[in-house]
Amino acid sequence: MLAKKTPKKPAKPTAKAKKAAPKKERISAGKRFAFAGGFDCCPAGLDDTMLVRMVEAAGGTAVTDIDATLDFLVVGNRRGDKKIARVNEAKRLASGGADIAIIDETKFLTHTRLKTPTDGTGELDFPTFINQLYACGDKGKVGRALDMLRKDRFQLYAHVQPEHLVGVVRSQSGSGSVYASWLDKDGRYGCSQPDLEDCMGLQGSTCKHLMVLVVGLARTNQMTMAQALAWMRAAKDESPRKNTTLCAETLIQYKGAQAGEVDWRPTETIPEDFYAF
Repeated sequence: MLAKKTPKKPAKPTAKAKKAAPKKERISAGKRFAFAGGFDCCPAGLDDTMLVRMVEAAGGTAVTDIDATLDFLVVGNRRGDKKIARVNEAKRLASGGADIAIIDETKFLTHTRLKTPTDGTGELDFPTFINQLYACGDKGKVGRALDMLRKDRFQLYAHVQPEHLVGVVRSQSGSGSVYASWLDKDGRYGCSQPDLEDCMGLQGSTCKHLMVLVVGLARTNQMTMAQALAWMRAAKDESPRKNTTLCAETLIQYKGAQAGEVDWRPTETIPEDFYAF
C-alpha cells in the first residue's frame, strides 16, 4: 500500500511496501558470487575463467566457498560436480538468515550484462562483448563457438564490408569440410555447406560457424565489437535465409586461395586469445 500522493511530490512507499520489494534486482560492485553445476554458456567448464571475468566486469567478486558472506549462488543448466550439495548448502544458510540469492544461468547473464564500455577507450571490452552476445542468440551455440576458438587455430577467410560480412569457417569435426557464413547489417544471415545446402546447425537461429566468424573477426579487430553486436542483435528475431550466389562465389574464391590462384589472406585466430573467456 502506498502513502497518499501530494500534488508536487511522488508518493513514498510504506514500510510494508519496502519490505515486500524484490531484492537484488541489479548486481552492484562488491557482491560475491559462487557457482554450482555446469553451464550452457561455458561448455569448457569453470576452469577457463569466463564466468569469473563476467562477474569482475560487473564489479563483483567470484568465490569458491558457500558461506554466509555469499550474495549470489549461480546455478547452471547442466549437471556438475557437487551441484546439489552446493545448492542445498546455500538454501540451508539462507534459511538461517543469510542473505543469499540463488539464481539461474539466464538471470546471471542478464544481471551481469553491461550496457556501457568498460575498457576506457569508448569500445566494449571483450568480456562485456561476449556477455552481450549471449543475449543475441542461442547461449549453447555461443558457448560452442568459444569452445572451438579455444581448442584450435582458425584461418578465417572473410570479407567485411560496410553492409555485410561473409567468410569461410572450417568444420569442428576435423573432416575438412568448410562452411560459407554471412551476415548483414539488417540481421539477414545464412550458412551453407559446400553443396550449398543449409548448415544443419542453423535450426532457426545463427549457427556456431557464424558465431566463430563474428567473434573471431571482432577479437582480431577486423570489425568493431559494437558493430558485431549491432548486427547480431538485428539477427536475433530473423530466420536464416539462402544466398546461393554469395555463398557459391565465396566458396569458389576460397578454393582458389587454397590453390594459390587467388590472393586472399586469412585472419588467423589463436586459442590463447580466448582462454580467459
